[in-house]
Amino acid sequence: MSTGRPPTTASVMMVTAVIGLLLVISCRAPDACDSLCVTARTTYERCLEAEGRTWIDSVEFDSESDFDNWCHTWTLERRLLARTGEDASDGTEELLHACEAQQQRLQDDSCDEFFSILLD
Repeated sequence: MSTGRPPTTASVMMVTAVIGLLLVISCRAPDACDSLCVTARTTYERCLEAEGRTWIDSVEFDSESDFDNWCHTWTLERRLLARTGEDASDGTEELLHACEAQQQRLQDDSCDEFFSILLD
């Protein structure tokens, strides 16, 4: 519902900042957090197969694309949180290290640990 008033300067600045951040994020080289989603999907598929299930049988996700959408949204949220902290550069580096560690654990650990690794 429109109030008939133009948006406030603060609102316009906030929208502009978010759009700018999304552009910067989308124009960067792939990193450990990007590849984490690929590793996570591969691991999830392996775990489903080990249990004799398929994507259709999955309780958490409807399909591969549903998983990818969830993972990429979750990763974007983590990036935004890391970049909006008090010291954004440290937050971003810490996030990249966390993604690298999570990726390694997904490759090494059992299926029982899948979600606890991702949400760690």
